[in-house]
Amino acid sequence: ARHKAEREAKAKAEAEAARLEAEQEAARVEAENEAARLKEQEEAAQTRAEEAAEKERAATEAKAEAEAEAQAKLEAAGLEQAEAKAKEEARAKKAKEEAAGSETGRFWAGQGAERSMIATVLFFDVVGYTKKSVSKQIELKDQFNELVSQFISEIDETQRIILDTGDGAAIGFLQHPEDALEVAMRFRDAVTENGHRNYPELNVRIGIHLGPVKVVKDMNSQFNMVGDGINDAQRIMSFAGTDQIFVSRSYYDVISRLSVEYSRLFKYRGVQKDKHGREHQVYQVIVAGRATGPVTAAEKQTAARQSEADLGQIVLEGVTGEFSISAAADEQPPAVEEVSHKSPEEQAAEEQAAARLKAQQEEEARKQAEEEAERRAREEEEARKQAEEQARIEAERRAREEEEAGELAEEQAKAWEEAEKRARAEAEEAQRQAEKAESVAPPVAAVPKVSRARRKPLPLGKIAAGLFVLLLVVVAVAPYVWPMQGYLPQVEKRMSTLLKQPVHVGGLSAALLPTPKLELHNVTVGAGQEMRAANVVLHFGFGDLFAETRSISNAELDNLQLSDTAFDKTLSWLQAAGGDTAYPLARITFNNAQINSDMLKLPPINGKMQFDGRGHFSSAVLDGGKFNVQVQSQQGQLGVSLSLQDSELPILPYVHFDELNAKGKVHDGEANLGDVDARLYGGSLVGNVRLNWQHGWVMQGHMAVKAMDVKQAFPQGGVEGELDADTGYSIRANTLPLLGGNPALDGEFSLKKGILRDMDMVETVRLAGSGSNPHGGRTHFDELSGKLTLDNGVQHYRQLHLSAGVLSASGYLDIDSSKELNGHFTAELKVRPGAVPLLLTGQVGEPALRVGR
Repeated sequence: ARHKAEREAKAKAEAEAARLEAEQEAARVEAENEAARLKEQEEAAQTRAEEAAEKERAATEAKAEAEAEAQAKLEAAGLEQAEAKAKEEARAKKAKEEAAGSETGRFWAGQGAERSMIATVLFFDVVGYTKKSVSKQIELKDQFNELVSQFISEIDETQRIILDTGDGAAIGFLQHPEDALEVAMRFRDAVTENGHRNYPELNVRIGIHLGPVKVVKDMNSQFNMVGDGINDAQRIMSFAGTDQIFVSRSYYDVISRLSVEYSRLFKYRGVQKDKHGREHQVYQVIVAGRATGPVTAAEKQTAARQSEADLGQIVLEGVTGEFSISAAADEQPPAVEEVSHKSPEEQAAEEQAAARLKAQQEEEARKQAEEEAERRAREEEEARKQAEEQARIEAERRAREEEEAGELAEEQAKAWEEAEKRARAEAEEAQRQAEKAESVAPPVAAVPKVSRARRKPLPLGKIAAGLFVLLLVVVAVAPYVWPMQGYLPQVEKRMSTLLKQPVHVGGLSAALLPTPKLELHNVTVGAGQEMRAANVVLHFGFGDLFAETRSISNAELDNLQLSDTAFDKTLSWLQAAGGDTAYPLARITFNNAQINSDMLKLPPINGKMQFDGRGHFSSAVLDGGKFNVQVQSQQGQLGVSLSLQDSELPILPYVHFDELNAKGKVHDGEANLGDVDARLYGGSLVGNVRLNWQHGWVMQGHMAVKAMDVKQAFPQGGVEGELDADTGYSIRANTLPLLGGNPALDGEFSLKKGILRDMDMVETVRLAGSGSNPHGGRTHFDELSGKLTLDNGVQHYRQLHLSAGVLSASGYLDIDSSKELNGHFTAELKVRPGAVPLLLTGQVGEPALRVGR
């Protein structure tokens, strides 16, 4: 009985100890779980705080971008206003010029026909003009005309007559003789400023004479002037060196008596003889009390010889009223640096105005910086307060959780202590009962004790681990020994029904580790095997194996091959792949996909397609290295976004884009890209595209090109310049690879500051009637505009107009599919009367220009 009581007491004690140990273990696990939960909550709180900070930062950046965009819009609006103001000023100036023209007519109408008068003639000659190339002549002429127009703009048109002499100009001042001196000195100051760095090749000689002229009307009913006054002014100019101003004795006698200041501007240079032996007393206009350079006797003789050899006789063109003279010699005495004629008061006023403007700009910039700093400070303060409030809330929550955890641990400790007390009390009570029973039991013979070995408990953990390993081995090995070929007909039938196309699967295998998957080998779709994949791997979840609906988390297609002739069909097959209700598909990923085509050159494509819970197509992303396509399902339509970097479109391999971005929608066999923006060949392109493939392939739309370099775009075209174009286009083909082969265009274009290579229109027109026909050369033009129609490979250029300084031409040009040229132009030079017909033949890159009907 004692032994039994001891065993029972010991069993109870062990059971109680085990129970306490289990409770302690459960409490420890619960405490660990609670600690883990608190840690997770703390991490979640930290994540939320980081997300809040990120959102705040994103909001700040978005606000900054919005402000920058608003500022850009304001600047653009300001530019538009400035352009509008400039246009309005140009219109006002034109109206003023027209009014001045009418005033000129009234002025001369009151003077009578062919009246003689004494006028001051200012004669300019650009040194070495005819020895330079046509392009350089145009450049120098533009600079010369701009300066002359600037300095005579303040003189009423009724008080001056301008004759363009080709390599210079003759200006007759009809009222105030001092106007000629002022214009000459201002012109020379502008040219020689900064040591001739602003106009390094514009070297001019200037002469002024006071003499008789006769005002006449030419055949164009324009007022013109002739007479010895012009010829003598040209003779006086011939005695001057580069950047020098010489005046005649008659002009000096008049101008020196107008004021003392005028008389101090001249230095006597003696008597000079012209080529006819006539003597002229000449004076040189000096600067700051000294001449621009002494003229020795040898220099005088050299200037006279150059004048006789190069300048020649002035020829008055009766039709245009202009003069044609040959170039002067290049070698002339060098000019010295001259001083500005602005008074100190004018310079001080300009400096004060510039200082006030600069101060105003600095004040506005300072105010903007202060406002921006205040705004940022307010935003940072708000963000700091929000972060502090969030941190305080998290700290209070963490403190409450820690307090609750401490109370729970204290309660568990008390429970363990009470359990231990009860176990000790029960053990002591059992011991007393055993002793009491022994004291009252009758004496018995001594029985030897038999020692019994305790039975060891079964190693349940090891048994469970062994069974689990055995199960893993079975799961891993079973798919490879289980016969799978018998399932091929079912798989092929189900996929054929889903895609509504014949499907063939070459092999089938499965695996359960690390995740369940089914592998299909050598899969083809379509009667002509338009789509092929080396492997199709279907991934499942473990729970899906025992569910009624077995969801496919991912279908992975390796080495996918698509046919270019059925590209639209294969896309629809991929979209229909998620429509099986028993096997809903979440995602399709494909690696190294390739579109097989003899005409389209496409790189391997990687991408993925997403499906929603009902198996409907949701989105897709295609990545081809230099291009990226994103597709998003939007209320029954597909939103498409295309981006391209430093590459060509497959259907337009002859156009290289630096950057291309396009957005639009796809619906019912048609894609509408209403927002196309591209950078190419140094310029920009904007427009829209409509692509339809219901009955063949049709692409049409509109595009506008700005500042594109034609030489980069068409290096073999024989034309250079910046292209602006506005045109519509359409392209049709039976298959996608043929879509870019035969475009049709219809629109307008304009080329600026360009060159026509291998032809010289100016020289051809100049030599018309002489029997010679120049070959090669170049034609520099200011603008070439017209209309272009492209159809079936034939280019039709109509309403062509070319403006090239002294030359203007208009006509048409056709270029057939074999690059043969057939064009006709009517050209004329400003310095000679009559139009010259020109014929353009040959081929692109080898044109032939000649005079003809």
